[in-house]
Amino acid sequence: MRPPIESESEAFHSVVVGALVAGVCFAIGYLTEPLVGVLLACAALLALLARSLHRDRPGSSLHEAEADGNRHREAPRVLLIATETPSPEQLRSEILRRRPGSPTLEVHAPVLQSRTHFVTTDIDRETDQARRRLRTILLAARRAGLVADGHVGDPIDPVAGIEDELRRHPADEVILTTHADAISWVEAELLERLPAELDKPVTRVVVDEGSEPSRA
Repeated sequence: MRPPIESESEAFHSVVVGALVAGVCFAIGYLTEPLVGVLLACAALLALLARSLHRDRPGSSLHEAEADGNRHREAPRVLLIATETPSPEQLRSEILRRRPGSPTLEVHAPVLQSRTHFVTTDIDRETDQARRRLRTILLAARRAGLVADGHVGDPIDPVAGIEDELRRHPADEVILTTHADAISWVEAELLERLPAELDKPVTRVVVDEGSEPSRA
C-alpha cells in the first residue's frame, strides 16, 4: 500500500492545508451555526480520505508521468532540472559529449521558495529568479548549438511541473543541477525523489568551479 504522505514536503503541505481547512470551517461555524462548521469539516475529511485512496496505487506520480511520456517516440531528449545555472562548459560536457547526436534539451527551472514564503504565497522574487535562470540557460544552450526549450516550475508543488515535463516529452536522461552548499528544501526533495522514482538515469551536477558531476 502506498503511504498517503511520501515526503517531508507533502507532510508540510498537508499540515498547511489541514490548518487552513480547519480555520475556514471554524470561522463558518462561528458566523453561522456550529453544526454547519462540523458538517463542512466532515466533508473536508472525506475529501482527503478519497484523495488518499485515489493515490493508493502502485508506483508514484513521477513514475506515472514518466510512463505517459515514454509512449511518445521522439528524437533523443534530455530534461535539465536547473535549481542552479550551469556554466556553458558544463552544458557542453554534460550534454553534448555525453549524448551524441545533439539531443533536444528541455529545461525546467524550479521556483526555490522558502517555507515562509510558501505559506504566505510571497513567491514573486523566487519566481523572477527562476525565469532569469531559465533564460540564461536557454541562451547558453542555443549558443552551444542545442535545440532547447523550457518552463518555470510550479511554485506550489515543485514535483508537479516536472511531471508535466515528463508527460509532454519522453526524456532519455534527467540532469539535476544544484549548488554544493545551502541546499533548499525544494532541492532536497528533488534529490531524494527523482533517483528513487524514475527509471531513467538521473545525474546530479554540482554547479561549483572545478566540481565533478556525481551520479545521484
